[in-house]
Amino acid sequence: MGKGATTSWVAYPYCSSRTDCSSRLLIWAVVVVSGVIACGFTLAGAWLVLPFAGAEIAALWMALRYLRRHRGDQERIVRNNQQLVVERVIGGHVEHFEFHPYWARLRIATSVASGDIHLFIGSHGREVEIGRQLDGAQKKRLAVELRKSFGL
Repeated sequence: MGKGATTSWVAYPYCSSRTDCSSRLLIWAVVVVSGVIACGFTLAGAWLVLPFAGAEIAALWMALRYLRRHRGDQERIVRNNQQLVVERVIGGHVEHFEFHPYWARLRIATSVASGDIHLFIGSHGREVEIGRQLDGAQKKRLAVELRKSFGL
């Protein structure tokens, strides 16, 4: 790596609904369809369907709200000659970790019980887990790429 050269890796979680408009459209479609069905059952005498329809709509609204809050989540690993930086944005909260690139090491830990793979970058007793949003195969590819590109 030449003087001042920078290499980076960025991961974003998958998000099928990137706009507030599509989320609003989905919630209103569920309100209309579920409301019509619940009202039909209520008129037929099965009034207990109505509170369950309301609970279903509330659960969907909370799930979409959670997804909207975490839409901008990302994980970025940047390495240049002076530092290795791991930056995570989770729910609008930014976490920033800096390591000296010469001392930084990649550690791969596998859970015996579940077989899950965990990746850690650290040095001098401090380490941070990376790739938490990735599946096992993606974590393996990330580990190979980081070792090849960053020399970890």
